[in-house]
Amino acid sequence: MASTGIILVPGGAIGNFLGGFIVSKLKMSCRSQMKFIMLTSIMSLLLLILNIFVKCERVKFAGISEDYEG
Repeated sequence: MASTGIILVPGGAIGNFLGGFIVSKLKMSCRSQMKFIMLTSIMSLLLLILNIFVKCERVKFAGISEDYEG
């Protein structure tokens, strides 16, 4: 659980700073910021949907998915 925070917190911070940097450099109006948000949200959703179809091999754990004898 703690390892998830190690990945998510810096990723969220970098995303916030990068988004703010892009908006300030391009001098976006409120309307163009909303378009930017919609575009990045749609891209994020599409990548999440693609991630659902990734399959990994199951790891066998003694007592849970495998007998102790095996």
